[in-house]
Amino acid sequence: MEKANSHRKITIERKHVESLLFHIAMFLSIGGVAQKEAQKEFVSAYRRAVKLATGRKIENIEYPIDHADIVGLWMRDKRFLDMTGRPRTLSLRGKNSFVTLVRLVNSGANPSKVLKTLIRYGNVRRVRDGRYCLVRSFFSISTPKRVAFEPSTYFLADASETLEKIFTRTKQTKSPEDFWQKVENTRLSAKSAKRFLTFSRQRTIEFLGEMDEWLEANSETSKSKKSNKKRRVGLGVFSVYSKPNN
Repeated sequence: MEKANSHRKITIERKHVESLLFHIAMFLSIGGVAQKEAQKEFVSAYRRAVKLATGRKIENIEYPIDHADIVGLWMRDKRFLDMTGRPRTLSLRGKNSFVTLVRLVNSGANPSKVLKTLIRYGNVRRVRDGRYCLVRSFFSISTPKRVAFEPSTYFLADASETLEKIFTRTKQTKSPEDFWQKVENTRLSAKSAKRFLTFSRQRTIEFLGEMDEWLEANSETSKSKKSNKKRRVGLGVFSVYSKPNN
């Protein structure tokens, strides 16, 4: 399945489309919206979205999940850290190089393609001596010119699935209780809003780093007898910045 966007075609697998739409459909169904009415409103919303499309390119990337794992391993594995505990500047090849890093995460991934993606989205930068330094502590999926499709899809699907689980949870549900929390204020000036986003971004990076360390410390190797029963568990945080009130 292909969808044209900003004069560029991206490949969209049906499973991605369904993952985006299923939980929204579930939410509308729970709310009592009839299928016919939902289909009508979707067409209307889609037409409006096409008119508002920007010039930013949406593109497919290979190994979408591995990129985040590569950045995470670069941040915490002692083989890729300097004496102060910060990510080292890595050579492309050799012992404990960038290629080593990629192979540890996914032995089948192409290091050159991974590196190009990380550079293109501002996560990695080539320095004068030909080595590569990590610029961001978490995998960034967008720039002023482009957005990575797959990670964006996972984000929207995760948020929708969490909301769906909250609405469908009963007393008999055995899984841990999902949550959705938010803080907001409607009395900030544009200047204060900008300061808040800068402040919250930094604190969020520190907080997520702590969460990542906990997940890593409590994870089990794939050799575990119960490895086939493992679940993907994590935490996502997003900012809120609305248009000014009239």
